[in-house]
Amino acid sequence: MNQGFAPAGRGKSRRRHYLWLLLLLIAAGIALVAARYAFEDAAVSVKLAWDPSPDPSVTGYRIYYSKSNWDEAVVVDAGNRTEFTVAGLERGVTYRFAATAYNRKGDESRLSNEVTFPVKK
Repeated sequence: MNQGFAPAGRGKSRRRHYLWLLLLLIAAGIALVAARYAFEDAAVSVKLAWDPSPDPSVTGYRIYYSKSNWDEAVVVDAGNRTEFTVAGLERGVTYRFAATAYNRKGDESRLSNEVTFPVKK
């Protein structure tokens, strides 16, 4: 009898098990690294808030934001709320924000004072 020796094939099964375990650990490590970088590059949201206009004819506000100049601004209608969250901004980029008020006829005020994010140093 072959006492002390594993039956034929049992050693292969154990090695295969360890190989799968090693591959699983490598895949998990890659997934963790990928998740870390994806999280770091995730888009940023900025919450803006402002005082309501004292003009009783104002029915809503528009938010303007841009990475460069106002000619390339994105315009978002915030409705009659006095706060709005702009989502999907690129991390590490400085954005300019301003707001306008408008009335029922569609007349729009001048741009408010500009705010930047992130704050320039």
